[in-house]
Amino acid sequence: MVKVSQEFLDLIEKLLGEEAEAFLSTIGSYPPPVFRINTLRGEEGKILDLLREEGFSFEPIEGLGFVYQVTFEPFPLGKSFSHYLGNIYIQDPSSMVPPLVLDPKPGELVLDVSAAPGSKTTQMASLMGNQGLIVANDPSVRRSTSLSYNLMKCGVVNAVVTLLDGNRLGRLYFETFDKVLLDPPCSALGTLKSSPEVLKWWKLKRSERLSHLQWNLLVSAIKALKPGGVLVYSTCTIVPLENEALVEKALDAYPVELESIEFKGFKVREGLQSFEGKEFPPEMRRTMRIYPHESPGEGFFIAKLKKVLPMKRRDEDEPPLGEELPLVDRWHPSVRGFLDSLIEHFGLPEDLFEGFFFERGKELRIYPPQAKGLRFLRYGHRGLPLAKPERTPPPLTTWGAQFLARWAKDNLVELLEVRELLDFLKHRPLPLPPWRKGPQIVTFRGHPIGYGIASEGKLQSRAKVRKEVHWPFCLGL
Repeated sequence: MVKVSQEFLDLIEKLLGEEAEAFLSTIGSYPPPVFRINTLRGEEGKILDLLREEGFSFEPIEGLGFVYQVTFEPFPLGKSFSHYLGNIYIQDPSSMVPPLVLDPKPGELVLDVSAAPGSKTTQMASLMGNQGLIVANDPSVRRSTSLSYNLMKCGVVNAVVTLLDGNRLGRLYFETFDKVLLDPPCSALGTLKSSPEVLKWWKLKRSERLSHLQWNLLVSAIKALKPGGVLVYSTCTIVPLENEALVEKALDAYPVELESIEFKGFKVREGLQSFEGKEFPPEMRRTMRIYPHESPGEGFFIAKLKKVLPMKRRDEDEPPLGEELPLVDRWHPSVRGFLDSLIEHFGLPEDLFEGFFFERGKELRIYPPQAKGLRFLRYGHRGLPLAKPERTPPPLTTWGAQFLARWAKDNLVELLEVRELLDFLKHRPLPLPPWRKGPQIVTFRGHPIGYGIASEGKLQSRAKVRKEVHWPFCLGL
């Protein structure tokens, strides 16, 4: 049991009074994992059927949609085949609420200020149906690597990862975005169910230091938001200094207003009206608090802000810098022939690639139209890598095969038996008719896996499988 400081106990008692004991009882309780169906990967029923075959039991969490809590796991959910495929995303249910409150729509331009590791970014991509564009920012190369991998694994087309100090985003992208999500670094006092070690280092002074960082990021996020746009500010902490106090400061300093939040899931509370003698404005009740002893998830704070007037750009604000991505449309000579060959080889719809843009380098990447014309100063992963057109024969990427599988009519190999799946994942040749040649998209009972190369009556796997995947390896076939 982690030692609880008196400073922390005083905070909880001031916040919750007689309910403090109920809150404290959740520390280190380690609830069962919760997962979200990745609707970009396929139908909910089919995804759940595969999870059941792996041996998992689960039940839905009301009010969230496509979200389930595990009731039995034969092995860790993160090592499941379903997780490897990107069919599901393991995520705390409370952390799923901010994207639902933001409600990004297809075609919108969205900024995720502190995006890594990607749980909320991938959730927003699903809500947007891979349409529109998400600029997913994180200044850390290490964290952005994890973010990029999760975006590809989940089949996200409509995201560009930037590696910028969040304080600069408002200057570089002044009044650019329809929606902004800011979930900044925080003291994490809401995460004690699964991370009781937070108590080892938490002190009120740390929250004070973090509040300065959070304020600078909030100002930047407001600047990046279009007039009439919506910003959701959320934290996984319960400290008022990092939550209501910052929102009040924004209301006083910038042309933003609080909007009411409609949520019909698990129990939530209105934001604080006062704390330690400090009165907050009446509209603070439009914010939301989630406490871990009242919900299946961790503690969270959420505020929904609307920008009601344009702001004046200051002289010291930086003009747009960086470069446009070298994107071309489907009919450009540099990509037209290759895309035509994909359509012919896999029997794809003739108009599949119309409306998308493409970048041709070592990999051919596909983008939504909203990426055209935006400038990026320091970017990493972007779009979705479809194939490597410089090679002969030009192979797909795993992500490209998974993306195209739903439309493919030809050169599609459907595995039905677990033994076939195991052979494919272990790179054992599978028999194919001798007339099958070249790249083949491979699925297992409708779930896109990757691709292989057909030659001389055999399918040679190009699947990339991490060693920690348990199913179907654990079956011992």
